[in-house]
Amino acid sequence: MHWVDTTTDEEARALDRQMWDFATRQEPGGTTIMQAPGPDPENGEFWADALDRIKDDPDQRYAMARRHLPLPGRRLIGTVPGRLA
Repeated sequence: MHWVDTTTDEEARALDRQMWDFATRQEPGGTTIMQAPGPDPENGEFWADALDRIKDDPDQRYAMARRHLPLPGRRLIGTVPGRLA
């Protein structure tokens, strides 16, 4: 699902959490990995890379870009890479 397919605020919030809530895992050496899944791929590749492949079709480019725009009103939270100890 993409944000343009949501019809309620709760659907939009659930989609936002699904894409951007961090999952944490501990590696055997003690390293902690935090990762957000991000948006769904387009035909197996990151949407911005897929967008580069369809440069000659403005309608298709617009449709793909619209599917992957951030949620309207999404509050961006800055993160600082660091070491968790």
